[in-house]
Amino acid sequence: MLYKHHSTAHKIPSCKFTFKDLSNLVELCERQHAECVKQLKDEIFSGQFTQEGFLVSDRPGTEQKIDANFKMIIEIFGDDGEYINVLSLSEIKSKIDLPSKISKICVNNSAMYEYFYRRKPSTHFNITIDFQVAEIFDLISAPSNSTKNDSQISVTGLNSTLVHGMRGLLNNFFESHKTHHGFIHFQNIYDILLWLGFFPLFLIYLYKFESNIPEFIKISPVVVQVVTALIIFFILALAFRLSFNLGRWLFPYMELAAQAAKLRSVFKALYSIIFTAVVGAIAVHFGTFLWESIVR
Repeated sequence: MLYKHHSTAHKIPSCKFTFKDLSNLVELCERQHAECVKQLKDEIFSGQFTQEGFLVSDRPGTEQKIDANFKMIIEIFGDDGEYINVLSLSEIKSKIDLPSKISKICVNNSAMYEYFYRRKPSTHFNITIDFQVAEIFDLISAPSNSTKNDSQISVTGLNSTLVHGMRGLLNNFFESHKTHHGFIHFQNIYDILLWLGFFPLFLIYLYKFESNIPEFIKISPVVVQVVTALIIFFILALAFRLSFNLGRWLFPYMELAAQAAKLRSVFKALYSIIFTAVVGAIAVHFGTFLWESIVR
């Protein structure tokens, strides 16, 4: 039988959560799962969806099978390889049962059904929240790329109204926990900061402090002067790259407040102050440079 499914999937925006927020998310998913169960039963008994082993003539038995084998699963992964698989948060008695550092949380309602019946239910969803953070001393990955993060939502079903309604509720939840620093994880943000911030500032300082260059460099051959300028440039470029990586590490794409160390909070405040000061300095020096150029 041919089924016309409606599917929607997209990346979750940069968010910050507490354990209470995640508990609220699971409760929201449990309500959505109840709608999926109800929808599956309606579609089975109306003939819109068929499943081997489900007898329309035996409604009580079929409903019992659906209730027993169509359940939502919560998966919690830890940085040290820990893995927890539960059907309800009530199974987790305390935070001690959780991994010391959570790296990923997945909530889906299709895995168990698919295990029993070798196909996905008519309406299902999958939510992945990835808490992995960028590395400060990663000089191999291209900084122009967006931060690698697998956080996403996907909802699929035969009823488009239900699918889009579920997506809307989930989107509203994540939008309410959206951070203001997500831009640092965007693609090409490094290039923008490099070309509009680092290069202009470097050239301005090179021009302004030309008179303060040590005498032994001034009288050196042109080759030595060029090599010296290149060495200074590459050292500053490396410092800029590491500062950018530090920003992505301090302000992760997905953050669990309980896992954020106090020292990281101090670094965040200092980084924000320094970033603001640098942006202000660029604006002031660039404006001064332009004004002096016009006056001359």
